[in-house]
Amino acid sequence: MTLSCVFSQTNSNVIRETNINSCPTKTQPTNSIYIKGRIYYIPKGPENYAPFATVIIKGTKIGSSADNLGYYSIDITAIADTIKQMTLYCAYLGCVTKEIEIKNKITQTTELDFELQIRPACEFSEIGDGNGNKEKRTHKHK
Repeated sequence: MTLSCVFSQTNSNVIRETNINSCPTKTQPTNSIYIKGRIYYIPKGPENYAPFATVIIKGTKIGSSADNLGYYSIDITAIADTIKQMTLYCAYLGCVTKEIEIKNKITQTTELDFELQIRPACEFSEIGDGNGNKEKRTHKHK
């Protein structure tokens, strides 16, 4: 059985049809509703996944950490009937956090991959008074 949902999407996330039996996450009961997928950082590739990244449903305490291969799974069975839309928030050290709004009510397991931008490197400068005394530190993105 192939399960799918149609959502609005942006260029930096992927929502696709999924077969619940083909996902690499642990076995899940068929009457449960999950949001699951994989978290990558750009450029997306087989080695660019984000292990142990965090995904939460904004405004709740419901969320999950990705496994060592970047796969996550959130059980939303308990709230699926009460929430008509939600925002997923994904964070990973060294990357810009990402929010994805899901505007439709989720009634079946849905796969959603995150693609995160790497945070720009920072450059630190120390400004002195000419006598070797440092006055302040500034930083700017490269």
